[in-house]
Amino acid sequence: MSAHSRLPDLSFYAFGTGDVGQPAFDAKNDGDLVRIALEAGAWLHGSPDYGGSGNAGGSFRFLRQAFDETNLATDLRSRMILKLFISGYESGAPGTTDDVRANLEAMRGSLGFERLDIAQIWGGEDLFVDFREHGPRWQALGELKEAGLVGSYVFQLTPSIAAKDVELLAASPVDGYIFYHNVIEREVNNEVHELLVRKKADVIALRTLGRVYVDYTQWDSRTAKVHRYAHGDTAARVDALKGIFERSGCRDWLHFNMCFLKSVPNVRSTVGMTTNPRHLEANLEAARSCLPLDAALAEEIHSLHQKWYRPGASPGT
Repeated sequence: MSAHSRLPDLSFYAFGTGDVGQPAFDAKNDGDLVRIALEAGAWLHGSPDYGGSGNAGGSFRFLRQAFDETNLATDLRSRMILKLFISGYESGAPGTTDDVRANLEAMRGSLGFERLDIAQIWGGEDLFVDFREHGPRWQALGELKEAGLVGSYVFQLTPSIAAKDVELLAASPVDGYIFYHNVIEREVNNEVHELLVRKKADVIALRTLGRVYVDYTQWDSRTAKVHRYAHGDTAARVDALKGIFERSGCRDWLHFNMCFLKSVPNVRSTVGMTTNPRHLEANLEAARSCLPLDAALAEEIHSLHQKWYRPGASPGT
């Protein structure tokens, strides 16, 4: 892992487009969201399977329309973090070199870009075997880079991925890592997190404050309904964090989360989804105005994460 940044310059907040183009939502509202994000210079995060149940690809179709209507230059369309399937798209079987290239070409055709700045990839033991053997997927990823079709790769980490796997990824075409990370959750185990920080590996944090806009300032954990994207122990985690928030001087929990992530030196950007233009503006403003938390407060949050993600930890402990 390099001590120098291997990812391009990103906006600190990236707009997650997972809900864009869903039939249940208002197309004009979605257009406003994309326009606001683009005008603010925010990067976009997306996937070819976004768009809602029965509408896979709907997000890309809507984004292409928005790009064309705003005459977005081809080079600006590349400022995205897109999921690149490196398996057979339909079968889920390990991908060949042709599979990987075809999946990228399909995204290029859908969105009208020449080069993808950041591709998000993921996989399990079969992928690690491929990487150890410099197999077809390793070769395909390298070839796409050499051809100038992909700028960088970020690998999505989960709690089950071990430090030895990350060491393997560090010697692969992978340039950085992406995982769920905010004040409430940090979905990698302690050993992996410490390795990433020590090696100054570039990280993109997913799920800005639990994916949906929630301000826990007035949140009563005894009566509040936990939203469907939250951990089952969110209430206990929020209660543990409230004292730190109150001492932070942050104006709300969104700002608190952004300031915390700014204090993690290897976090380059945070991805958040919303369907509310007002909440998108709040994310953008928080990203512009946030400063790193006081080091002692950031260490308190880190200590809580260490407890929550230690081996065998139970909810709320």
